This record gives sequence, C-alpha cells and structure tokens, in this order.
Amino acid sequence: MPLPVRRDPEPPPTVARSRQLAAATLRDLHSDHADIARAAAERFCRLRSFAGSTPDQILAEPARVRRKHALALIAEEHAFASWLCLKQTADLLQDAPPMYAPRLTLFLNRWFAAHREARESLARDGGWLLPFRRQFFVAERGAIVELGLDPDDPDWQRIGHDFARPADAAAWSRLAARRWQAIALGAAAAGR
Repeated sequence: MPLPVRRDPEPPPTVARSRQLAAATLRDLHSDHADIARAAAERFCRLRSFAGSTPDQILAEPARVRRKHALALIAEEHAFASWLCLKQTADLLQDAPPMYAPRLTLFLNRWFAAHREARESLARDGGWLLPFRRQFFVAERGAIVELGLDPDDPDWQRIGHDFARPADAAAWSRLAARRWQAIALGAAAAGR
C-alpha cells in the first residue's frame, strides 16, 4: 500500500505523541476558556466530517466530536490523508536503520530541512532521498554504496527513491533489512 507524500518539514509524530495531541485538542474543545474552545472548533471545521459546520455549531454540540475526529485532525495537520496513514508511516519509520556512515562526508549530498524541498530536488536532479534526524538529504550513487546498499536495487524504484516517505512499504522493509545487514557486517569487520 503506498504511503502518503507528506508536505511538512517535520518527521511524523509518534503514535503515542499523536494520541496525546488528539487528547489535548479534545480538552481544548471542552475548555471553559471561550477563545481556546473556539480555536479548537475552528480546527475541527477543516475535517470532512464537519464540512459545512461552523465553529458555533461545533461548540453547541461538542459531544459530536469524538476521539476518532481528533486523531483524523492531527493526521491532517501533519499532512496525512488519514489517521491510518499517519500510524502506518510512524510505525514504519520507527524501525528505520540509521542512514549514516562515517565516510558519507566524502560525498556531495544535498541537505534540506524540509522533506518537500528534498523531494523537489530529487525530482529535479535525481539521487536517493534519505532521512537524517530531523533533516533530509539527497545522496549521490557513491553514498548509497558506502551505506552498503545497491543503488541499482529495483526496490529503490518501488519506493520512489525516497527512503523517508516510501511509496511501497514492502520494498522499504527489504531495503531497511539490507541496511541493517550492512551495519552488522560493518560492526563485525571493525571488531576483527
């Protein structure tokens, strides 16, 4: 199943953090402070479930807003099509191997704070889009080899050459397993 292409610069929040944000949003909707409750109601108006509703209508019947709506809102605010898409991506990236090797500094990689910008560079100039902490970089062929991966592996094509927001979860998992193997082999070789 293809994963969504995200438009925001931050990695997806964890599932636990997303649930916390959803609970806080519901608390805000039920707040005794009118301005806090109204701001929350305005946020809920963006959901398809409340299309055509005004903040006043939502505030008049706050019990209509359920936890599932709050989770959908958090997903939408992080540029996901649904809560399920956010959850799948967060779960997948939780198992991501580090895309770092000491000799990567020898390569000319293009660095970006936002995934959207990295994605545009990938589309324009090619390469392999990889995550690093809260940043992204588009690597050249030699960097992929340095990571112990085959730049001609068909799974790169399947994920859209984007390891941070893969188009194919199964292909991503195979590449991640190969990266973990390369890390283990590197550690074993260093231990000799």
